[in-house]
Amino acid sequence: MKRFFFIFLLCFGILLLVALVSAFVVKFDTGGSTQPAEQVNEGWHTSDGQAVKLDDLPIKDGAFDVFYRFPDSQDFGEDFSLISTDVRFTVLLDGREVYTYNPEILAFYGTTYGNDIHLISLADATYGSVLEIRGEALDTSMWAGFRQAYLGSGNLYIRHLIRDEMWKFLISFLTFAAGLLITLLGLFFSREKELRLETIALGIFAITISLWTVTGTYMIQIIAGNPGLVRLVNYLSLMILPASGITLVACLTGRTKSWFVFIIYIIGALDIIMHFGGMVTHTKDYHTLVPVTHVALVLAVLFAIIMFLQSLRRKPKQGEEKNYTVLIAFGILVFTGLIDLGLFYFTDSADMARFSRFGLLLFVGILAAHELHQFIEISEKSHEIEVMDRLAHMDALTGLKNRTSLNEYEFTLKHESEGVAIFVVFDINYLKKVNDTWGHSAGDAFIRNGAAIIEQGFGEKGWIFRTGGDEFFAVIFSPEERREQELLAFYAEGEKKMSKLLKEHNEKEESPIPLQIAYGMSVYHCRQRNLEEQEQLADSRMYEHKMWLKQAEAEA
Repeated sequence: MKRFFFIFLLCFGILLLVALVSAFVVKFDTGGSTQPAEQVNEGWHTSDGQAVKLDDLPIKDGAFDVFYRFPDSQDFGEDFSLISTDVRFTVLLDGREVYTYNPEILAFYGTTYGNDIHLISLADATYGSVLEIRGEALDTSMWAGFRQAYLGSGNLYIRHLIRDEMWKFLISFLTFAAGLLITLLGLFFSREKELRLETIALGIFAITISLWTVTGTYMIQIIAGNPGLVRLVNYLSLMILPASGITLVACLTGRTKSWFVFIIYIIGALDIIMHFGGMVTHTKDYHTLVPVTHVALVLAVLFAIIMFLQSLRRKPKQGEEKNYTVLIAFGILVFTGLIDLGLFYFTDSADMARFSRFGLLLFVGILAAHELHQFIEISEKSHEIEVMDRLAHMDALTGLKNRTSLNEYEFTLKHESEGVAIFVVFDINYLKKVNDTWGHSAGDAFIRNGAAIIEQGFGEKGWIFRTGGDEFFAVIFSPEERREQELLAFYAEGEKKMSKLLKEHNEKEESPIPLQIAYGMSVYHCRQRNLEEQEQLADSRMYEHKMWLKQAEAEA
C-alpha cells in the first residue's frame, strides 16, 4: 500500500512538473505580436560605406565604428535591444549619445565580461535617423561583437529571449536541484561510508555540470545582472568538472584509491592556480588558459574509460552492477561534451554546451530512473527489515513485547544515571490445568485473555513484556526521581483496573477455571544500580501473592 501511494504521489508530481514546463514551451497565441519588431543584424555600414553585419564587425586596432540608417518605410519601434560580447561601446542617435557601456572589469573577471544584454531607448528616433555604434574589443585574441540585435519593444525582446533560453535553463536548473538533493541525502541519510561517498560524488558532479551549462544561457545574465561573475562561474565550474567527474567514476567502479584520481586532482589544482595567478598578475585570461582545462577534461575521460574497463575484469560486489546504469548515463554525457569541445575550436558559437545539454537531459532522465528504482528497493528492504525487527521483538501469541525487548530495555535502564521505575511481575494461575483439560489452543486463549487484561491495566502508563509461557513483566518509568509517588499512584490505579477487568471477565465467561493473575511489585532507583535485586524482589512478592490467592481459594 505504501508503494502504491508513493507511485501515485510521484506521478502527480511529474504531472505538475510537465504542466509547469509546458507553460514555458507550448506557444500561447496572443492574437498579436510576441516578437521584437525587426531584426537588424544586417544593413550596417562602416564610415567608408562598406556593408557589414553586426555579428561580424570589422575590428581594426581593437576598435570599430558602424552605423545604420532607418529606411523611410521602417517601423523601428522604441528600443534598440542587443547582446554584447566582450566590447565596450557607445550608441549615438543622429550624432547624439544615447547609451554608453563601459563596464568595470574586476581582476577575477579576467580581461573581459562575457555576455551582457542591453535595452536602449530610441524614443526620439524618426524615419531616416542614423544609429551609430562606436567601441572597442576588450580582448582582440577572442571573438567580440554583438548578437541578436532588434529594433522594437524591449519588453518583447526580453520575453522572446527568455522563451528561447528557458528550456536550456530548465534542464540546468533541474539538474542543479537534483544534484543538491542527492548531495544532502548523501550527507545526512546515507549510513554506509561507500554509499555516502558515491551519493555525494554524484550530487556534486550534477551541481558542477549544471552550473557550467546554465552559464551558457542568457537566462543567468537576465536574472543575475552581473556578466563578469557569470563568466567566472562558467570557467570555474569547467575547471572543477574533471575532478568531480573522475571522483564519480572512481566511486562507481570501486577504484577510489586509483592514481588516476590523484593525477586529475593535481592537474585540476594546478589549472586553478594558473588561472587565478594569471588573473592577479594580469598576464593571462581564462580563455587563453582554457586549453589546459580541456587537456584535464580529455585525460579525465581517458582515465574514466580505463577505470571502467578495469572494473569489468573483476567480479562486481553486491549492488555494484547497478552502478553501470549511472556509468552509461555518464558516458552519454561525456560523448556529447566531447562534441562541444571539438566545436569550441572550429566554430564561433556563443553557446559551448549545445550538445552537452542533450546529454545532460538524458543523464538526468537515466539518473532519475536509477535513483527511483534504488529508492523503491531501499524502501522495500527497509520495510522487510522493519517487519523482521518487529517479529524479533514481538511475542506472536499476545502481540506484546518479548523477552528480547525486555533484555534491551534492561540494558538501557542500567545506563540511566537518574530516574525511577516500578517493576511488576505477573503470573497467570492454572495454565497447566487448562492445557491438560482442554488442550493447548484453550491454553493459548487463556494466555491471550490474561495478557489483554494486564495490558489494559498497566500498558497505558508503561511497557508490558511477555517473558515466558504464563509470565509477564511491566515497567513504569520516569526520568525524574521526584515523580516516584506519581508512579506509585499509576501502579495503584492499574492494580484496581486489572482486578475489575478480571472480575468482569470471569463473570462473563463463567468458566470452571477462572482467570487468575498473581503479581508483585518493587521500586527501582537508577542511581542505586540494583536492577537485578529489584526484579527478584518483585518476583518474590509475586510468589507471595500467588500463595495467598491459593490459600484464600482453599479457605473459600
